[in-house]
Amino acid sequence: MAKRLKDTARAPNVKRHHMSNLQHNKTIVVDGPKTKAVVCGSTNFTWRGMYVQSNNAVVMRGAKAIPRSPRRSTTIGANDNVNGFGITASAKWIDLA
Repeated sequence: MAKRLKDTARAPNVKRHHMSNLQHNKTIVVDGPKTKAVVCGSTNFTWRGMYVQSNNAVVMRGAKAIPRSPRRSTTIGANDNVNGFGITASAKWIDLA
């Protein structure tokens, strides 16, 4: 899946890390002229992840969802450990209206 994402979204737009071996959430941001959406959660994007495992996914649609995600992605991208990320504003609850 990571290779496919790098091939389709361009490698600089994909970051894979382990956040001190604790992170299990995934995020995909679609910021196009017709579609604005963010998919996030713990669900693996596989048949088994969608239909067998007990994971979750949230789909947020609309322009209001987009500005919040890049900020979060930037702080996650800059911190590969819990201690560094845990003190950022992105680790706090964000009101999605």
